[in-house]
Amino acid sequence: MAMIIKRKKVVSLFAVLTFAVFSSFLFIVGYSDETKLNLNRPPKSLDKFYPPVSKDKKFLQAMHSMSLSFKATFLYLQRGDKSKAKKWAENLVKNYLSIPDMVPEWRNYIKRELAESFLKAVESGDMNTIKKSADDLGKTCGSCHQDNQLSVKIFYYTPNWDDIEVEDPVTLKKVGVHKFMKDMNDSLQFAIIGFQDGDFSFAGKNAKDFVARARALKEICSSCHTSQESIEAIAGKAFITSLDSFAKSVNEKKSDEFFKSLDKVGYYCSACHTTHLFLWEIKESLEE
Repeated sequence: MAMIIKRKKVVSLFAVLTFAVFSSFLFIVGYSDETKLNLNRPPKSLDKFYPPVSKDKKFLQAMHSMSLSFKATFLYLQRGDKSKAKKWAENLVKNYLSIPDMVPEWRNYIKRELAESFLKAVESGDMNTIKKSADDLGKTCGSCHQDNQLSVKIFYYTPNWDDIEVEDPVTLKKVGVHKFMKDMNDSLQFAIIGFQDGDFSFAGKNAKDFVARARALKEICSSCHTSQESIEAIAGKAFITSLDSFAKSVNEKKSDEFFKSLDKVGYYCSACHTTHLFLWEIKESLEE
């Protein structure tokens, strides 16, 4: 399923006036003309180069190699070392032309004649020709990045929680993350409703359930956040203290303390949601 968002259109700003600028060439370096961008699921042929299907980084290594090769080519042109410039230019072209073999769906982005022209230009040492051929080749990379880079990053780098289960401390049953988060949210909202309406028994029961579930979040977080330092920052002592204050304010029926502690708890919820939830929702839309 495609998602349409607004983004600024990438344009090439490769305007080489000196060798120094050559050495800092970027494929994509500027934005103008706001336009709509379609986010589509990346081609399935790309799956084999990313977890969980594979840990093979062949595709990503080719991307990094191209970027490095461009930089190195212009570095050695600046130094007047045509031999090393040619070596790196050849490496760039080799990786560039390997893309259709890895991702056949992207073959139309790859222009063999432009890659070969770039290599010939580097061999000639004519800077005007190099400038034009590098600009033309860079535009093909920029076009592919414009269409696909964002969706690839979201799709393959956003954590997938579908296979994670956690024991709900309230029901003592193993449940998926999505149900666990929904039940925890329900407990919190019921606690707020009960407190505001003066039904403190109902509020207390749901506050207790919420706190128990919130404490269990550490089990989910530790699936990815493996260091003690990261767990402490996400769901450590400060988080537990805010939960205890929340439960205490409900039991003591103190309105000011209740909303103050609710704000503190909400900070931790928001921090995690801002980091993960938005990107996960976009990823889910791409998978549909």
